[in-house]
Amino acid sequence: MCLAGQGHEVSPATIDMNIVWQIKDIIADARSNVTAAVNRELLLSYWLIGKLIAEREPASGHADECTARQFILSLSKFLTKELGGGGSVQTCSI
Repeated sequence: MCLAGQGHEVSPATIDMNIVWQIKDIIADARSNVTAAVNRELLLSYWLIGKLIAEREPASGHADECTARQFILSLSKFLTKELGGGGSVQTCSI
């Protein structure tokens, strides 16, 4: 009869540490993979945003620094209002 989970502790001496280490490795690898995937997607999205902004400037005929900065500030405010975050000036000027 299994008493685990009914207020009875399993003795650490009865646990095969090899399975514990394997499980810990699986979890650590999964966490690392998730972090790498998130970072990759963020980097790609920032690059695409920067590309869109950079391509817009010559086409608009307003490539001077003041106009570009004003555009980024306006874009940042709009995106923050629409999305609730991630539209900071630092994000939009990458």
